[in-house]
Amino acid sequence: MPDEPQDARSVDLAADGTMESRGGRVYIRYSEDVSGEGDNVDNVLSFDEKDPSVISLVRRGSVGMSCVFEQGKRFPCKYDLKFAEMDFIIATKHVKNSIAPKKGGRIALSYAMETRGVVVQNTDYMLRVEVE
Repeated sequence: MPDEPQDARSVDLAADGTMESRGGRVYIRYSEDVSGEGDNVDNVLSFDEKDPSVISLVRRGSVGMSCVFEQGKRFPCKYDLKFAEMDFIIATKHVKNSIAPKKGGRIALSYAMETRGVVVQNTDYMLRVEVE
């Protein structure tokens, strides 16, 4: 297996959260400490139960962001670090969503963050929801 690129990194996070279905839309909420020093961010992923392949993400706290992921599509995204705001394009390569209300499942996203036509970050994201 080839070596991982020097700038590649993996982040694993386990968090308690909530999942609810309201008005035909599923909402998954969880918080994370983005720095390890109490810089909390509240995350809300949501999608329409009839079309789970389009996922919205809103982050609020020490980092703010609002974006949409839809396979093969590009959407503008603002990233607010409180001291600076940046505009990006989210170019979604892959979306797989097997989450069902009251059952759980997984969301897998693969996307690039671009600015001024240059890819600044490629991300593979996986969220597993377990229901107790």
